[in-house]
Amino acid sequence: MNGYYTRYYEPGDEKGIIKLLKKSFKIWPNIDVEPLSHWFWKYTENPYWKNDVVVALKGENIIGCKHSVYFNLKLGEKVIECSLGSDLAVHPDWRRKGISKKIREMSTFARTQIHSQDFSFYVSSNPLMISDFKSRSDTLTHDVKVFVKIEDVGLQLKLMPMQYPSLNKIGYKTLVYLNNFGNLFRKKLAKPVVKIASANTLDERMNIFWDKVSKKYDFIVVRDVKYLHWRYLDPRAGKFIILVAEEKTSISGYIAIHVNTKSEYPIGYVVDLLTYPNRSDIGYELLKEALKYFKKYNVNIITSLVIKGHPYEKILRRAGFIDS
Repeated sequence: MNGYYTRYYEPGDEKGIIKLLKKSFKIWPNIDVEPLSHWFWKYTENPYWKNDVVVALKGENIIGCKHSVYFNLKLGEKVIECSLGSDLAVHPDWRRKGISKKIREMSTFARTQIHSQDFSFYVSSNPLMISDFKSRSDTLTHDVKVFVKIEDVGLQLKLMPMQYPSLNKIGYKTLVYLNNFGNLFRKKLAKPVVKIASANTLDERMNIFWDKVSKKYDFIVVRDVKYLHWRYLDPRAGKFIILVAEEKTSISGYIAIHVNTKSEYPIGYVVDLLTYPNRSDIGYELLKEALKYFKKYNVNIITSLVIKGHPYEKILRRAGFIDS
C-alpha cells in the first residue's frame, strides 16, 4: 500500500487535517476566522452533515484528505440530499502515488453506498479536474463565469500584479466602456417599492418566501432558514452580510455578501442572490444596496460567480460588472 493507509474521519483527526490543508493551500481558510472552529462549522456541524471525510495516513501523520459539504437540493419537484466536493489535499511529498484517486473513491462509496446519496457536484477552475469531469459519460458540465467590478484598475494592478499591466488596464477599461454602452440600450427597470435592510436573524417569513420562490426553479439549493442561518449567520463561517428586500410585510428577495479582510487589500464577494425570476428589479436594487456596503469597507474589487446564461448576468452587467 506504498506505506500509507486510508480510513474515514475520526474525532481528533481535525488538527492533522488542518495542518495538511495549510501545507497544501498555503493559507486555509482564506478568510479571517479561526481555522479549527471553521472546519467544525463547515463539516461536522453542518446541519446536513454525514461522514464521508476520508483521510490518508502515514503512521500517525495525515497526508491526504477529502471532504464534502452536504445540503438539500430541489431537483424538479423533488428535494434530494446532495453534496459539493471540497478541500481535497495531498501532501506535496506524497503526490502522484494514487492517494487522490483512492480517497475520492472512498468518499464516493460513502456517499452512494453508505448514505444512499445519488447526486453530487463540484466547482473547479483546475484544468486537470475539468478534463476529468468531461471524460466521464455520466457527468454534465456547465461553464461558470466570473464577473468583476473594479473601482481603480491602477490600484488593482499595483496590488495584484499581472503580466502586461498596461494592456490589461486598457482591456478592462474597454470592456467597461462596451458594457456601459450596452446598458444604454437595456430596458429600464421600474423602481420597486421595497424596504432593504441587513438582517442578523431570519424568521418564518423567509421560509414562506423560500416555499414560494422555489416553485419557480427546477435546480436550486434549498435556502430555508436552517440553511441560511448556518451558511451566513454563524460567525465561524466568516463575516457575511445579508440584505433582505421586503414588499409590505413579505420578503421578496435577499443578497448575501462577504468582504475578505484576511489581507491588507480587502476583496468583496457577491455570494448569493435570490428573488423571483421575473423580479430583476428587486435583484438590481439588492445589488445596488450591496455596492454601498462594499464602498463602506473600501473594497476596490468585487467578484461574483454566475452560471453561463443565468438571468443574473444581466443584473450584474447593469450594475457595472464585467465578464472576466
